[in-house]
Amino acid sequence: MKKKIICLLIGMLMITSSNVFFNKNTNIKADVAEENEDYLDFEYMWNVTTELANVIHNTSIYPPGSIKKGRSFGSVGDRWVAEYLLKEFKDNCSFSNARKVQLGNIDGPG
Repeated sequence: MKKKIICLLIGMLMITSSNVFFNKNTNIKADVAEENEDYLDFEYMWNVTTELANVIHNTSIYPPGSIKKGRSFGSVGDRWVAEYLLKEFKDNCSFSNARKVQLGNIDGPG
C-alpha cells in the first residue's frame, strides 16, 4: 500500500512539473528585417551556386573535347572549386584566415 501511494505521488509530481515547461504563447509573427540589420545576400549566394553548378560547362577548366568529370574528388574541377571558394571566402565573406587543408590518412592513437 505504501509503494502505491509513493508511485502515485511521484507520478503526480512528474505530471505537474512537466506543465511548467510548455510555452503557453503560441502566437507566431513574421518580422520584416530592418534595412540596417544583417541579412543574407541571396543574389551573391545564387551567383556562387550557379558558378559551382556550371563547373562542367566552364571551358577554362574543361576544354572542348576533354572528358568532363565535374567536381568529382581529385579532378581538375575539384581543384578549381577549392581555389574559387578560397578566393570567395577571403574576398567576400571576411574569412581572412581561410586556407586549404591537405586531406590524407588520419593516424589514430597507439
